[in-house]
Amino acid sequence: MLQYHILRIISGALYVYTILCFIRIIFTWFPQAQYSMPGRILSTLCDPYLNFFRRFRILRIGMLDLSPALAMGVLITITFIITGLISSSQITLGFILGQFFLAIWQLVSSILLLIIIILIVRLAVLLFSNPYAPESPIWSALDTSFTPFIYRVANIFTGSNRVPFKTALIICTVVLIVIDIAFSKFLVPFTASLLFSIPV
Repeated sequence: MLQYHILRIISGALYVYTILCFIRIIFTWFPQAQYSMPGRILSTLCDPYLNFFRRFRILRIGMLDLSPALAMGVLITITFIITGLISSSQITLGFILGQFFLAIWQLVSSILLLIIIILIVRLAVLLFSNPYAPESPIWSALDTSFTPFIYRVANIFTGSNRVPFKTALIICTVVLIVIDIAFSKFLVPFTASLLFSIPV
């Protein structure tokens, strides 16, 4: 019984810390808020954790920094696992493995969803913007970062790297959406149910 009270305290603390980190991330967009007294307090509390993820260069795609998303995802994943442990009347190896698997998928799915949203917005800009207008430096930087990945995915279905960028972008976006749906609706629930059935 004591272990459940401890887990509840840890879960509550993680929930509060996740909110503080989210506010800290928002504050970085506004210099005045960032250097205010609350901003400095949040910086002291949250930056050691957030800076751990900023060290990974793979999370930086051009001007886009995915490290805050991963940092928040890890906190949410751990909270998800602990909440699952609290709600379970019997904790087995299968339950722990199942919860861990679902939490990891939730993290991966969040990052995948973020990439899909970015690709959809980029596609909308390509479809509805003036083709003769100068390109935004933000989109140029994102295109430079995402283009190899986009063409790698499109090449699987077209067999060529010479398709127009817009076509490759559409193919890549559709493929990622299909993968997300297939995993979320079929593969992840099936695998999780197998893990939950482990009786040990």
